[in-house]
Amino acid sequence: MDNDPAVFFSVIVPTYNRAKLIGDTLQSLLSQTYAGFEILVIDDGSTDNTKEVMERWVKRDDRVKYFVKQNGERGAARNYGIERAQGTYITFIDSDDLAYTGHLQYAYEYLKQKSWPECYAQAYEIKEKASGKVLVHAKHIAADTANEELLKGNFLSCIGVFVKKEVLQDLRFEEDRNFAGTEDWLLWLQLSARYPIFFSNTVTASMLEHDTRSVLSFPEDKLVYRAEHLKKKLTEDEVFSAEYGKDAINALYAHMLTYTSLHLAMSGKKRSALRYLLKAARTDFKEIQSRRTLAIIKKVTIG
Repeated sequence: MDNDPAVFFSVIVPTYNRAKLIGDTLQSLLSQTYAGFEILVIDDGSTDNTKEVMERWVKRDDRVKYFVKQNGERGAARNYGIERAQGTYITFIDSDDLAYTGHLQYAYEYLKQKSWPECYAQAYEIKEKASGKVLVHAKHIAADTANEELLKGNFLSCIGVFVKKEVLQDLRFEEDRNFAGTEDWLLWLQLSARYPIFFSNTVTASMLEHDTRSVLSFPEDKLVYRAEHLKKKLTEDEVFSAEYGKDAINALYAHMLTYTSLHLAMSGKKRSALRYLLKAARTDFKEIQSRRTLAIIKKVTIG
């Protein structure tokens, strides 16, 4: 699809059964001080009244476009939106999060200042929806780019990441359902091996914690699969392997193993938690020096 010259940003909003929440997200986008954008809402097979809600928003503002597809998880929904985007840059926001009024304006000015780089991200915070209280403040990055920090863990969310449309013709989100929750980090890592990912510490958006947010509890086999699949995909990526090497892949794998261990410890599966903690240590000993490891040990020994 050719770019629409009036559309600089394509904002892709995947949604699934968020009829009661998506209105706040859309209102935050339509309240932007920067006007050159389109909103692509990708309904990933919702079973609530999302369609009826979206019909009203589409009539309200012609920048809002609504698509319905068969359920395939967030990665597939985002890719569906990428294929239909008309903007020069593509960005994302989930249907229960908020963009502050200067979100797109700040991004435009930063991108212009940096002579239109391929990739850019800006900070976000996590708030409690009911009270508006900030639960988690944005991570501060000293460097001008996020590349090295991404090797230590996924501190980015889809909210606030901006990528040139042509870059996403070759790289997409992994659509494997069992990998859901790590598909964004894989893409950021693949991008980081190819381009600088410029980063601003200015907070322009918020992720909202609420009762209906996707739970952070996963079965053991799915957690292990995510760790193994991340390692597999990065090993198969010749550009990533050449840029960062085997040691970096092992370090990332170990990081995912301690992530698995922590979730198992929090679920009371202490023996399994220790097994994956030890496997992480054998893979990359530096990983056991992390704060996460201390949290695992505390959870396993004290409860």
